[in-house]
Amino acid sequence: MPTIIVDKKEYRNNSAFVQVTGTINSANGKQVQFTTLCLIDTGFYDGVFLPNKFYQLAKSIGVDLTQTHTLLADGSETVTFSCLGAIQKIENYSFVSGKKEVMILICAEPSTDELFESTSDLIGMGALQYFTVTFDGPNQVFTISESV
Repeated sequence: MPTIIVDKKEYRNNSAFVQVTGTINSANGKQVQFTTLCLIDTGFYDGVFLPNKFYQLAKSIGVDLTQTHTLLADGSETVTFSCLGAIQKIENYSFVSGKKEVMILICAEPSTDELFESTSDLIGMGALQYFTVTFDGPNQVFTISESV
């Protein structure tokens, strides 16, 4: 029987959001912890996408950030920085092993749009590959369970 992580959580503004707690990890063992509300984005193939405000935090602990380009849903590209990180919790569920390693992308440019900056955090398929996510659009709820 799969472990239920999120059970029938209601959509917010017609979209599925989850609270994610994790870390951005440096090679020297230092970490920056984050807790953020992430949109579940099945078209995003990496792990977690964080806004620019995490860039300086990551640099301050010596994270080796690799510059890359990320394709956005509208077909445009944006410059991002990638690094390894881990997810420790989704909503109130803590992983038995302590974490799920994922690729973290940090947006290179600060947003001038306050709405975008507050809703731009994403959790994508790179992180959700460990789970089964069931969307019930008509009832505006979703469930996440660990894959067996």
